[in-house]
Amino acid sequence: MLPSASALQLVLDPPVVWAYSDAKATWREQSQRWDSITLLYAGKRKTWSWCQGNQSWMITVGEPGDYAIQYRRNAGYVSDGDLYQSLPVPVKSPVTQLSAPGQVKAGDQLTVSWTLAALVGVGYAV
Repeated sequence: MLPSASALQLVLDPPVVWAYSDAKATWREQSQRWDSITLLYAGKRKTWSWCQGNQSWMITVGEPGDYAIQYRRNAGYVSDGDLYQSLPVPVKSPVTQLSAPGQVKAGDQLTVSWTLAALVGVGYAV
């Protein structure tokens, strides 16, 4: 449950996140000793980090889909702590156009073209 008067505001840069790219989450509120931040994909934890002494966190996302960043208080090595703030991170496919023939005979040339909305990192396959 999120506190009703949470002063913490998570901000994502860039605000639009493309598959196989990096983004930076920032917050202005001072971190407390047992604060942690977590990246989830399809509701499952992908990675996490302690927040103490930090006010930003770099993430690398994979395939397109529904991600979320959760800032948690009172976390520990055996506890997820209390959800303090959550930020949905919809990760988009950078492919805006894809063109390929429906059928090709064996031995014929195959021509495929695509347009990307953004540059993406290693590991992205169209």
